[in-house]
Amino acid sequence: MFKESLYPLSDGSWLAITLDASAEHEPPTRHLEFAYARVHHPDGSTRELFDLLTIPVAADTKAAKTMTQMAAGQRQMAEQSAGTRSEAQYRKAEQDYTAKAEALRRTTRGLPVSVHLVGPTQLLCAYQRHQAPPCFRLVDLASEAELWSLDGQTIADQISQRPSASKPIADPAREIEKLMAGVDLNSLSEEDSQALMERIEALSAHAQAPDDPVLVARRLSLLAASDNRMLLNAGMEKVLVEVRQGKLHTRARWPSLHGSWPLAARTAEGFVFHCVTGHDGRDEVLHVRATDGAELDRWSAKGRRTLCDAAETCPPGEVVALGALGGQVLLHQAGQAPPLVVPKLLGLDKYDSVSVALSPNAAIVAMGRSFEAKSLALYDRQRALAAQLPCPAVEVQTQHGDHQLRMPGFALSERALWMLAAGKLREIPFDALDWQTPSAPAAPIKRLKTAALTLDKALKQEPLASIADQIQCWFRPGVVLTPKRVCGDTLPVGSSKAGGLPDLSADCPWPRCQDQPMAFLLQINLAEVAAVDASLGLPLDGLLSVILAFDDCPMPSFYSDVNSDPEGCRVIYTPASAPLHRTTPPPNMPKQRHDGTRTVCSYTMKAGGPMLPELSNDRVQRAQLTPAQANAYRELVTAINGDDESPQHWATRLGGNPALLQNDDLHLQAESNARSLPQDDTTYTQWTDPSFQQVAQRWRQLLQLAEGKEGWTWGDAGLMHVMVRADQWDCATFTQGWGIGVCH
Repeated sequence: MFKESLYPLSDGSWLAITLDASAEHEPPTRHLEFAYARVHHPDGSTRELFDLLTIPVAADTKAAKTMTQMAAGQRQMAEQSAGTRSEAQYRKAEQDYTAKAEALRRTTRGLPVSVHLVGPTQLLCAYQRHQAPPCFRLVDLASEAELWSLDGQTIADQISQRPSASKPIADPAREIEKLMAGVDLNSLSEEDSQALMERIEALSAHAQAPDDPVLVARRLSLLAASDNRMLLNAGMEKVLVEVRQGKLHTRARWPSLHGSWPLAARTAEGFVFHCVTGHDGRDEVLHVRATDGAELDRWSAKGRRTLCDAAETCPPGEVVALGALGGQVLLHQAGQAPPLVVPKLLGLDKYDSVSVALSPNAAIVAMGRSFEAKSLALYDRQRALAAQLPCPAVEVQTQHGDHQLRMPGFALSERALWMLAAGKLREIPFDALDWQTPSAPAAPIKRLKTAALTLDKALKQEPLASIADQIQCWFRPGVVLTPKRVCGDTLPVGSSKAGGLPDLSADCPWPRCQDQPMAFLLQINLAEVAAVDASLGLPLDGLLSVILAFDDCPMPSFYSDVNSDPEGCRVIYTPASAPLHRTTPPPNMPKQRHDGTRTVCSYTMKAGGPMLPELSNDRVQRAQLTPAQANAYRELVTAINGDDESPQHWATRLGGNPALLQNDDLHLQAESNARSLPQDDTTYTQWTDPSFQQVAQRWRQLLQLAEGKEGWTWGDAGLMHVMVRADQWDCATFTQGWGIGVCH
């Protein structure tokens, strides 16, 4: 993800730059056609600084080799599906992987994640590096030279050692015991329960490795900078350091029970930042002196994790703007607490974050929604007037497809609003705006009520109405199969059952894998399914039989290499028109519990089970839901899927979405198996690739097999998921299936 940012320079120029706002430690992008770093001078001329403000990133031959293998796999799939609608999709994926492989073989430039003005012509830039500590560089725009560079590991080595008296928590284990003493988890609200879990996680992190330099280096980030001072977020504490001639000196540190608030701003005397301190988890904003870290002001922040952005007058003055979730903006003035409150001008949900900017004299405050902003709002503090103007999101077309940038950058001068969109700088004088007495902001989107919520009702109202088509595509109906043990294999031929002997057509031999007979698990009469829920999309009659390969145990499981064998899982569809007969196993069949006399179950059916994917699913993630949409969707999932403690959630089911014992990645595992990719870090890295995720959507859960009366054992209290090709769903002629097990 990329963010456009705008910084005013002392001579009236503007620094416009693309920042890498992606997740920490992600691989650097190789597609930089829309990235830039340039100075816009008052006379309209520009100066390119891309090479100065970026760092070289070496070629990644290992990842390139993997991409080449993936391209070969797509080419093979295209050849196998020649003449079908799927061929074009595979050809496109092959081209994408080939292009990525070529890009990975080249060196590239890495964008900074943040830039800080620390002098008239000096910038301090922070860079994240994939699977490595970050680095920090001080550059001079006048001479276009690097003054010094510091590696994150070097910084961590110097700041990690601290006297025991300054440790924030003497005994994290005892603190956890205190937290849990007398707590009734069932009586806690959702917010209180979440806050408790966050505190325990933070305490656990302290107990595991409070001073590990490697962990500190990975978590290191730059919050703010002033002259030769840096305020760093170092794991579970904030650290103020001084840098002189490339050497580091620690000036002050503040323990924090959380390391996830990257919020800070520079003031005339020092820094203001957000910190969670004390054993009771006080959520506070601190104002400290830059020279020695002495505390100047302190006030409590209302609510947990509320602050989301900060802006300062430039050059640094005595006012700092703090943006809070829900669109609230607070103004901090030195020596004055609590902060001043700016009227809410944006109708945001309470979970929406806001970006802020200040004019040099702090007379005017600008604010906009941090993601998918529709408008910007400005507030004139002296006249108590407000103005709004549209601020659409920006899409940039490149040879590698369209890229959605975050909200365009904006900043304020003394007389105008400056907007930066797709690299173009635009000036909007304050006099040209329609200033009016601020009215009440638009009503924020109301959260959905989970009780009695239905899919149709939810998709007819905002915030989900605008993405209703996408959610409909994610919905997958399911049928719960409830087993009941019967005496022997006496059920009629063609019945839905588990165990016993399979009912197959006369021309279907007993399936084998690696020249060994396979194990019959269950069969499902699709006419019985259609009577319960015909919307599954499977044939309305016929018989589905599921057969898995044995491993070293007398039962199928997922602790064997047969699970990555293309023949290790067989789903056989027998049309209703084909005669069935109870098939006898071959003579060399291993001893097993499903031998025709024991552990035979009949099935009764009812609709249910998880039918919508969780927010963590990559399909949902790629949709880039707004905070309001994400919260509404979370409630919809709870209403549609039911309680994850309910029996139907973990039952044997046909269709639907899988119950998540671990991660929502079964389709990614199936795609890896189809390409014969090893289950290692290289393959897992590919799973984050949107093109890989898109292709992996061709795999869909056919069955979830639970541990119950059927007598199956899947690892450590686990589940077995049968994944099949979605494009073969309606005819049930599954040419490939994968049995993927997940356990605790």
